[in-house]
Amino acid sequence: MEYPRLPSTLWHYTSVEGFTGIVDSRSIWGTATSALNDRYEILFGLRAAELACLHRLDSDGQEEPTATILKHIRGEDHSDLLERMLDSVAVSSFTAIRDGIHQWQAYGADASGVAIGFDSAILARLGQPGGLFYPEFTLHGVRYGESESQDLTDRQLAWCVRQFARAYEAGTSFDDARGTSAALFMSVLASSKQEGWRAEAEWRLYSLVLDQVHWQGLGSKSPHVVHKLWDGPEDCPVVEVVTGSRSDPDSCELVRRMLASVGLDHVVVRRSELGY
Repeated sequence: MEYPRLPSTLWHYTSVEGFTGIVDSRSIWGTATSALNDRYEILFGLRAAELACLHRLDSDGQEEPTATILKHIRGEDHSDLLERMLDSVAVSSFTAIRDGIHQWQAYGADASGVAIGFDSAILARLGQPGGLFYPEFTLHGVRYGESESQDLTDRQLAWCVRQFARAYEAGTSFDDARGTSAALFMSVLASSKQEGWRAEAEWRLYSLVLDQVHWQGLGSKSPHVVHKLWDGPEDCPVVEVVTGSRSDPDSCELVRRMLASVGLDHVVVRRSELGY
C-alpha cells in the first residue's frame, strides 16, 4: 500500500488574526494531542498499533522494540501510557485541499478568514537531519481506516527495528534509538483516523511537547507548542494565500501589504473562487 503522496502545497485554514500571528512570528501553533477535540483518534491509533505489533511478532516473537511496545499497549498501565502519549506530542494540521467549502466552514472562520499555502517540500525537510526540530519534528499524511493505519504503524515499527539493529551492530547504547523511536512512534499513533474523515485529506506536523508549552489565550486550558517554520524571506515556506469569499472586498490588498511588510511580497494572493 502506497504512503499518501505528498502534494506540492499543503494548506492551513485560519482566521485573519491567526494569519497575522503566523506571519509576524514566522511560526504556527502545535496543539498538544491531549487537547484535540476527539481522543478517540488516539484510541483508534493504539488499536491499529496493537494489531500491527501482533502481525510482526507472528514472524519473530522477540523482535524489539515491537515486543516492548506491545507489552506497554496491553499492560496494566495502558491508561497511563495513553495519557503520557497525549501529553507528549503536539500537532499542527494542514490539508491537501486548496479551496474547499468544508475547510472554510470548519477552519477558515466560515469563509471570512484565509487559507495559507505552504511549500510541502520545505515542511518535509524540517523533519530531516539538519532541520529545525529533528528528531522531534516530523510530517505525516493521516491514514484513514484500520488497514491504512496498520500499514503506517508497520512501516514505523520497521524503521524502529533498524535503529535498534544499527545500535547493536555498533555496540552503542540503545538510548538514542529508543528515544527517537518513541517520539516518532507517538506521532504515528496520532496519524490514524476513521474512514469517515478521509475527505479532509489531512496532513499533520508533529513535535515533542517537552517543556516549551504555552497557553493559547488568556484563561485557556489548551497547551500549545510554537513550531517555528522560517527565519527570513529566503527560507519561508509560504507560497500562496487565498482569502475567503466572505472576507472584506479589500482583503487581498490588505494581505499583500502585510506580506510585503515582512519581505514576502513574492507570495501569490488570490480570492476564493467558491461562491458561499
